[in-house]
Amino acid sequence: MVVRHRRVVSDLFKAIAGLCAAIVAVVGLINVLNGQPAGSHPAATATARVVEAGTCLQGFVWREAFAGDKVCVTTDERARVAADNAAAPSRVDPNGPYGPDTCVQGFVWRGARSSDHVCVTNEEHDRVAADNAAAASRVQQ
Repeated sequence: MVVRHRRVVSDLFKAIAGLCAAIVAVVGLINVLNGQPAGSHPAATATARVVEAGTCLQGFVWREAFAGDKVCVTTDERARVAADNAAAPSRVDPNGPYGPDTCVQGFVWRGARSSDHVCVTNEEHDRVAADNAAAASRVQQ
């Protein structure tokens, strides 16, 4: 019975994360339709809640998108974030409208926090927004 309950809770969290990602995608689309250049998406950035106390629930680790990033994510997501950080210089168009913060075609700001302008795919941006939204539920208090 406990295993089934955990599965239901896990499915619920996945559904909530999917809904958050869909909302972020719609906001991003609205921004583009309103003339914001691709790669900007500042309005679609969900700000992470920094959790000072506790540790990540089993199955989650600190994301570490930047120094002090305490959002709990899967190990696969942390690996994607590290790869994105390493690839960041190759995804910037320094001559674009946002100078060194302009993403090359096909990439947008990650948005792990409002000043996080690492360029990532739209899918990764949506995952980060969903992780930010779920941050408080993934920490043992």
